[in-house]
Amino acid sequence: MAYYAQINDDYTEAVIKAGGLDPGTIYYSSDTNKFFFAQPDGAPVESPTKDGDGATVQDSPQVISDSSISRVTLTSGANLDNYDPPGLDNAVAIFIKNTSGGPIDLRGLKAQPGIRRILLHNHMDSTGDLKVKKEKTTSLAPNRFSNDRNLKPGESCELIYDTAVSRWLIF
Repeated sequence: MAYYAQINDDYTEAVIKAGGLDPGTIYYSSDTNKFFFAQPDGAPVESPTKDGDGATVQDSPQVISDSSISRVTLTSGANLDNYDPPGLDNAVAIFIKNTSGGPIDLRGLKAQPGIRRILLHNHMDSTGDLKVKKEKTTSLAPNRFSNDRNLKPGESCELIYDTAVSRWLIF
């Protein structure tokens, strides 16, 4: 039997479930090691394969797969200005693993051409906090954040790029 981690609305905790998926909810599958949304009938939406013979996904607003997650390990404390991690242009999630033992300040993230939603996650095995910093002038104005947020290991927040104000909003 497959087990799924149901991610709550503010991405702060996950509940392990063994079936009975709720439509439109983000899950993580222990079988496939992938994130996905549940379909309206409660069945998981599988990620399409690269050769195009995967499942149809038009009933789902978005499919989260390993290829749409930017995974980064940072080994030393750093100030990240105008940060552009690998895969950002297509990412729906950024997982940062901080192994420095101290905090990392995220002071700017590359601006996006349209409104974008991205989950920012400080990996549960991180040894330090991930601090999102508001309006740091060391980053270009369009790459800045609208407010501060401190993410302890295992915590997440949602980032939305707002083209009207040219800032990343934090939820």
